[in-house]
Amino acid sequence: MQKLWLTVGLLLSTACASQGRPCSNREADCDSELACVVNRCRPKAEAVVPVDSRRVVIPARRVAVLASHDLPVDAEVTAFGAAAVGDVIVLLDFDAGVTSGVEVTGAFLVVDPEAGSPGPAAPVSIALSPVLGSWNDGFISYGRAPRLGPPLSTNEIPPARRAALRLDVTELVAKNKLGGQRFALTASGDDPVGARLITLAESSVGPRLELYLK
Repeated sequence: MQKLWLTVGLLLSTACASQGRPCSNREADCDSELACVVNRCRPKAEAVVPVDSRRVVIPARRVAVLASHDLPVDAEVTAFGAAAVGDVIVLLDFDAGVTSGVEVTGAFLVVDPEAGSPGPAAPVSIALSPVLGSWNDGFISYGRAPRLGPPLSTNEIPPARRAALRLDVTELVAKNKLGGQRFALTASGDDPVGARLITLAESSVGPRLELYLK
């Protein structure tokens, strides 16, 4: 595994400096020869994952919705960036351990929009951070959230669009593939509607990890 990461690091250092860097769903974030695909600048003609990878989908086993305004913590739909919600933190916990001999060629966090939602009135930015601490569902609030790591990437939901949120978490999952995966989605704003995304735990329509394995 160490040799693999050294090889990857060498390839990245000798490639275009902007290739693989985070982008927020806007082509202007990337150089002209690259495209913003799943919030990473990538070569336009290159597959995101190897075509011979095996796809595994894992729903979130726990979700905690924490808002600076008074909202139920078990909300099934969260309006990211909505004025009525205020600042929001959505904690996601996945049972996504991978056998040590398996290579993670891709991992993506996917959160679907609420059916029938008109989409936000203005662009809504949603940031992804690793969750560095644990949480107890019975003793958690916006003011008592677990410690989060620095934001790793941001995706932007365009206005008037029911767009799914897709974030590349390959590096995080590959580094910790033997254990569970915990992520936080954060947003703030004053949009009248917000980006309404489904945050229902243990559901095929809720937040999920798409793993691509070899």
